[in-house]
Amino acid sequence: MRVSIAISSSFHDPHFYSLSISVIVKASSGPRYGVGCRSKVDKEKLTAGTRVVLDMSTLTIMRALPREKVSENKNRKRAPQTSPSLN
Repeated sequence: MRVSIAISSSFHDPHFYSLSISVIVKASSGPRYGVGCRSKVDKEKLTAGTRVVLDMSTLTIMRALPREKVSENKNRKRAPQTSPSLN
């Protein structure tokens, strides 16, 4: 099962002394989590809608993921592929 996590919002929380940013993430399965962020993650990339890798055991963002590529030809029917003849 693939779980997609996306940033809902971010805020500074003084209770997370070792983490410079706290974030609310929403899993594709529904729940929202208040999570911390690994110090090596580029905080500039953590904006609303960003997909991230989340360590579920510590609720820590490990890295930001690139945007999903959406095909422009998504709804276009493909021509059937033929295999080369073996004559």
